[in-house]
Amino acid sequence: MKANVLEVGVGTGNNFKDYTPYKQILAVDISNEMLRRAGEKLKSYDGDIKLRREDVQALSLKDESFDTMFASWIFCSVADPVKGPTELRRVLRKDG
Repeated sequence: MKANVLEVGVGTGNNFKDYTPYKQILAVDISNEMLRRAGEKLKSYDGDIKLRREDVQALSLKDESFDTMFASWIFCSVADPVKGPTELRRVLRKDG
């Protein structure tokens, strides 16, 4: 999937209102309940947001697939404090 923005730890989707319109966003979370709640807010964004269950410590995404990433309040609850950021670096484009 090609997307130019990756939001990690989307939670309930509270950040959707803050995104610039007309972006292509992949929003991931490890919690099915959080993804369900975020799904309720998809209509509040004027663009394309796809939701997917992912673990930031082992993303099933291609290398260098994103221009921009956003994560807030997630690394305090990730078991391995190095694996998550390492995975994010892997999927971020070199000039991202």
